[in-house]
Amino acid sequence: MEDKIVLKVPRKTRYKSSGVIRIIPEAEEVLQRLSDSTGLSVRFIASEMILQGEKLIKIEEE
Repeated sequence: MEDKIVLKVPRKTRYKSSGVIRIIPEAEEVLQRLSDSTGLSVRFIASEMILQGEKLIKIEEE
């Protein structure tokens, strides 16, 4: 098992940033549990997970 999160993306992608993302219910439950146990906001936890998690991601083109 690799120590990286792998995201396979097509060669040409365009991303639009709206400042809002939609997550699946299971991810929302994880964020809420972390918020409940730490007292930190869901916004802060999600942002930190994204910023710190970037180092764990390996991108492969299809």
